[in-house]
Amino acid sequence: MTDIEAAKKRLLSSGASLVLSKDGSLLEYNGPGISPLVSLLNSGQSLKGYSVADKVVGKAAALLMVYGGAESVYAEVISIPALSVFKRFGTKVLYKTLTDFIENSTKTGLCPMEQKALPLSFPEEAAEVFLRKGENR
Repeated sequence: MTDIEAAKKRLLSSGASLVLSKDGSLLEYNGPGISPLVSLLNSGQSLKGYSVADKVVGKAAALLMVYGGAESVYAEVISIPALSVFKRFGTKVLYKTLTDFIENSTKTGLCPMEQKALPLSFPEEAAEVFLRKGENR
Protein backbone atom coordinates (compact mmCIF):
# COMPACT_ATOMS: atom_id res chain seq x y z
CA MET A 1 0.00 0.00 0.00
CA THR A 2 1.37 3.41 -0.94
CA ASP A 3 1.56 6.30 1.53
CA ILE A 4 -1.29 8.16 -0.17
CA GLU A 5 -3.47 5.03 -0.07
CA ALA A 6 -2.65 4.54 3.62
CA ALA A 7 -3.43 8.19 4.44
CA LYS A 8 -6.74 8.03 2.55
CA LYS A 9 -7.75 4.76 4.21
CA ARG A 10 -7.00 6.13 7.69
CA LEU A 11 -8.81 9.42 6.96
CA LEU A 12 -11.94 7.56 5.90
CA SER A 13 -11.88 5.06 8.77
CA SER A 14 -10.68 7.10 11.75
CA GLY A 15 -12.76 10.27 11.83
CA ALA A 16 -9.57 12.37 11.75
CA SER A 17 -9.70 15.58 9.77
CA LEU A 18 -6.07 15.41 8.57
CA VAL A 19 -3.79 12.38 8.15
CA LEU A 20 -0.12 12.30 7.21
CA SER A 21 1.58 9.15 5.99
CA LYS A 22 5.27 8.50 5.37
CA ASP A 23 7.08 5.18 5.15
CA GLY A 24 4.26 3.34 6.92
CA SER A 25 4.01 5.85 9.78
CA LEU A 26 0.64 7.59 10.21
CA LEU A 27 -0.07 10.84 12.06
CA GLU A 28 -3.64 11.97 12.72
CA TYR A 29 -4.96 15.43 13.55
CA ASN A 30 -8.40 16.82 14.32
CA GLY A 31 -9.90 20.28 14.24
CA PRO A 32 -12.05 22.59 12.17
CA GLY A 33 -11.02 24.00 8.81
CA ILE A 34 -7.31 24.53 8.27
CA SER A 35 -6.52 24.69 12.01
CA PRO A 36 -4.82 21.24 12.18
CA LEU A 37 -2.61 22.12 9.21
CA VAL A 38 -1.79 25.57 10.61
CA SER A 39 -0.95 24.12 14.04
CA LEU A 40 1.24 21.48 12.46
CA LEU A 41 3.20 23.96 10.35
CA ASN A 42 3.45 26.49 13.19
CA SER A 43 5.01 23.76 15.34
CA GLY A 44 7.80 23.42 12.78
CA GLN A 45 6.64 20.08 11.36
CA SER A 46 7.60 19.71 7.71
CA LEU A 47 5.34 17.89 5.28
CA LYS A 48 8.32 16.98 3.10
CA GLY A 49 8.01 13.40 1.93
CA TYR A 50 4.56 12.97 3.48
CA SER A 51 1.35 12.07 1.74
CA VAL A 52 -1.50 14.12 3.18
CA ALA A 53 -5.20 13.21 3.31
CA ASP A 54 -7.73 15.89 4.23
CA LYS A 55 -11.51 15.98 4.19
CA VAL A 56 -11.84 19.42 2.58
CA VAL A 57 -9.07 21.20 0.67
CA GLY A 58 -9.51 24.78 -0.46
CA LYS A 59 -6.89 27.10 -1.87
CA ALA A 60 -5.57 28.12 1.57
CA ALA A 61 -4.93 24.49 2.55
CA ALA A 62 -3.43 23.69 -0.86
CA LEU A 63 -0.97 26.58 -0.66
CA LEU A 64 0.01 25.59 2.88
CA MET A 65 0.47 21.95 1.89
CA VAL A 66 2.75 22.99 -0.97
CA TYR A 67 4.57 25.37 1.41
CA GLY A 68 5.09 22.49 3.84
CA GLY A 69 6.45 20.24 1.08
CA ALA A 70 3.68 17.63 0.82
CA GLU A 71 4.57 14.94 -1.69
CA SER A 72 1.00 14.00 -2.54
CA VAL A 73 -2.50 14.88 -1.38
CA TYR A 74 -5.87 13.14 -1.19
CA ALA A 75 -9.00 15.25 -0.63
CA GLU A 76 -12.55 14.09 -0.12
CA VAL A 77 -13.62 17.52 -1.44
CA ILE A 78 -11.34 19.93 -3.30
CA SER A 79 -12.00 23.32 -4.84
CA ILE A 80 -10.98 24.19 -8.39
CA PRO A 81 -8.56 26.89 -7.10
CA ALA A 82 -6.91 24.30 -4.82
CA LEU A 83 -6.57 21.78 -7.64
CA SER A 84 -4.93 24.51 -9.74
CA VAL A 85 -2.37 25.13 -6.99
CA PHE A 86 -1.36 21.48 -6.86
CA LYS A 87 -1.09 21.27 -10.64
CA ARG A 88 0.93 24.50 -10.82
CA PHE A 89 3.45 23.34 -8.23
CA GLY A 90 3.63 19.70 -9.34
CA THR A 91 2.04 18.08 -6.29
CA LYS A 92 0.30 14.79 -7.04
CA VAL A 93 -3.36 15.05 -6.07
CA LEU A 94 -6.26 12.61 -5.88
CA TYR A 95 -9.78 13.57 -4.90
CA LYS A 96 -13.33 12.33 -4.64
CA THR A 97 -15.35 15.50 -5.30
CA LEU A 98 -14.37 18.65 -7.20
CA THR A 99 -16.27 21.84 -6.40
CA ASP A 100 -16.11 25.44 -7.62
CA PHE A 101 -15.23 26.71 -4.15
CA ILE A 102 -15.34 25.76 -0.48
CA GLU A 103 -18.45 27.07 1.26
CA ASN A 104 -18.61 28.67 4.68
CA SER A 105 -20.23 26.74 7.53
CA THR A 106 -23.64 28.33 6.93
CA LYS A 107 -23.48 27.55 3.20
CA THR A 108 -24.14 31.21 2.33
CA GLY A 109 -20.92 31.98 0.49
CA LEU A 110 -17.19 31.37 0.38
CA CYS A 111 -15.30 29.91 3.32
CA PRO A 112 -13.37 32.80 4.93
CA MET A 113 -10.04 31.03 4.38
CA GLU A 114 -10.85 30.38 0.72
CA GLN A 115 -11.78 34.07 0.39
CA LYS A 116 -8.43 35.17 1.93
CA ALA A 117 -6.49 32.76 -0.28
CA LEU A 118 -8.06 33.62 -3.63
CA PRO A 119 -5.74 36.58 -4.40
CA LEU A 120 -2.63 34.65 -3.31
CA SER A 121 -0.39 33.02 -5.90
CA PHE A 122 2.52 31.54 -3.95
CA PRO A 123 2.89 29.24 -0.94
CA GLU A 124 5.11 31.79 0.82
CA GLU A 125 2.30 34.35 0.62
CA ALA A 126 -0.06 31.87 2.27
CA ALA A 127 2.48 31.26 5.02
CA GLU A 128 2.62 35.02 5.68
CA VAL A 129 -1.17 35.31 5.81
CA PHE A 130 -2.12 32.12 7.63
CA LEU A 131 0.87 31.13 9.74
CA ARG A 132 2.64 34.21 10.99
CA LYS A 133 -0.58 36.08 11.75
CA GLY A 134 -1.98 33.10 13.60
CA GLU A 135 -5.01 32.48 11.38
CA ASN A 136 -6.27 29.05 12.30
CA ARG A 137 -9.75 28.49 10.94
